[in-house]
Amino acid sequence: MKLIDSFLLLFVFLLPQFSIDKLENFKYFFGLIALLKITQELLKGTIRVKSRGFLPFFLFFLLCAVSLLWTSKLSFEKSFLFSIGSMLVFSYSYFLLLSNEGNLRKVLAFFSVGVVFAALQVLILSIVKSNVFIVSGRANIIGMDANESAIILCIGLAIFLFFFQYRKIRVLKVLVVVIIIVAILLTGSRTGSIALVTVISFLISKAKLKPYARILLLLVFLFSILFSAEYVKSSFSIINEQGNIDLQGRDETWKTGVGIYIKSERKMLGFGYESFSAELSRVMWKANAHNVFLKVVFELGIVGCLLFILILYESGKYVLRRDHPLRLLYLSIYLIILFSFLTLSWIFYLITWFFIVLLYKTARIPAVWYKL
Repeated sequence: MKLIDSFLLLFVFLLPQFSIDKLENFKYFFGLIALLKITQELLKGTIRVKSRGFLPFFLFFLLCAVSLLWTSKLSFEKSFLFSIGSMLVFSYSYFLLLSNEGNLRKVLAFFSVGVVFAALQVLILSIVKSNVFIVSGRANIIGMDANESAIILCIGLAIFLFFFQYRKIRVLKVLVVVIIIVAILLTGSRTGSIALVTVISFLISKAKLKPYARILLLLVFLFSILFSAEYVKSSFSIINEQGNIDLQGRDETWKTGVGIYIKSERKMLGFGYESFSAELSRVMWKANAHNVFLKVVFELGIVGCLLFILILYESGKYVLRRDHPLRLLYLSIYLIILFSFLTLSWIFYLITWFFIVLLYKTARIPAVWYKL
């Protein structure tokens, strides 16, 4: 029985290092392990208790599946049902795994170590000028774009720094922080850079660090910026040559997407799963929504948006609870995720649902349990 949990922890280690969504054969193996986890809890008779709170998740994925009935033929793919099923089984298996509070610390540890390897991957591929980067000159984790890579690395950094405050400072730990920060800056992601500054500022001001540790963390951050000066400059080039804010076409995408939705008769249930790009291509170029909330309301309508907001509310309702033992980490990850939803379209990624389930379960750990 413990072997199944070990495999789930192994997947947590692998999640930040490459996109599992794009490896169909690996997803089959992972799906089998997730189904075995669900079967295990069913046989133990604990599935009913551990499933409390999963109903909004289930209804959201059910709506995704049902929406395939009216998804445009332009965007429909046979793999869509498999992708939705993968997200459901994936989310449910980790929902069950994290119902045991003892597994939470292991999951955080495995993920943070995985992020260190992901950061090393970005660093090494940048040095050798790899051709696996999706956008030339902007580093990324294999299979993920630069913005998604930056957010994943930021969350890993937040986890690492949270535990950093309770341990003696070692040279190796400082080096790891430098590697992750440099990797984030190498992505050239404005979204990631803003999230990075937010995390560093928040932890320096709020974490239980000694004065010299705060100064050291600030110096490490500044050194990392200097080391990646070229990429930092490109990350913050928000103003174009004409002096206007450059959103790289996102503003036109948002305006057109909102316009199509408002004029349509599909406001309640939307245009269907993964239909945004296809519907947009009817009136302009094919593009991602670059906003999770716009994507959800466009594809799943008001009903889907309300379910999604309910999930986010339930995941963040205790974020300001003062006696929460992981409050600082919990709030950091929650803010990073919400911020990423404003500029990315990654709602139907396995790793995104891992973060949401992690937040939901982290919110509900007993205050007396967690001892560092």
